[in-house]
Amino acid sequence: MKCLRTPGVAQDLARVALSWAQLLAGTGKPILEDTDTPLPHLSPMLWIPEIRRFMHQTASTLEVEWEDVTPEQRIGDVH
Repeated sequence: MKCLRTPGVAQDLARVALSWAQLLAGTGKPILEDTDTPLPHLSPMLWIPEIRRFMHQTASTLEVEWEDVTPEQRIGDVH
């Protein structure tokens, strides 16, 4: 995850990939902070689910200040 800390093209590409993954996750929690919630629909992406699995196994989280979390549109809904 060094690419997230180093400015340049690699950081830009990682930010785009994580932003899309967060959007596709459809959850209001950052996907690199909440590694307990299973997100099987992200499995076509290769490296993000593997990073989440490793972070879950090691009980670690990663706070990314620019992570695009979709705000809840309605509060109290249950599904």
